Amino acid sequence: GGLTWNSTGMNYNVTSNFLIRRLIINPTNTQILIAATNNGIYRTTNAGTSWTQVSSGSTYDVEFKPGNSSVVYAAGTTFKLSTDGGLTFTVISTGIPTTGVNRMAIAVTPNDVNYVYVLASNSSNSGFQGFYRSINSGATFTLMSSTPNLLGWSNVGSDTGGQGWYDLCTAASPLNKDEVVVG
Repeated sequence: GGLTWNSTGMNYNVTSNFLIRRLIINPTNTQILIAATNNGIYRTTNAGTSWTQVSSGSTYDVEFKPGNSSVVYAAGTTFKLSTDGGLTFTVISTGIPTTGVNRMAIAVTPNDVNYVYVLASNSSNSGFQGFYRSINSGATFTLMSSTPNLLGWSNVGSDTGGQGWYDLCTAASPLNKDEVVVG
């Protein structure tokens, strides 16, 4: 219950500045965890005793496809898709940027398991780069919106820039696939 803790196979000195940004547990096998880190994506099959780096590049977010733990979505400055439970990842470039982004966030919904939303922050000013939707489990995306600046300081989105490099999140309703929030 959190009273005692043990080190796992993924441990670093504080001075290494290693960050685990998101950690998810496979819903069908709790021995499998996937970690999004500033040094790539790591995977364990023994509840953290040992870890394998399965993808490089700074990663902020990772999600399992609802109802199918063989499909894993990951995002950093690009969107990556795994169809083998997180063993390997492929960068997706159809309809979604592979350059000009400093951070992405992912939302999925059990209301339609094929829907994947991605919120992207612009690398030049950390403002709103775009909001993307996939209706085919992350294989391709469509730009839904790039205005107003959802990540800026103006309450009407009329400014430029923002804090997308620092705090970026999105979530989709579990009851309505078309209801999404951005923060």
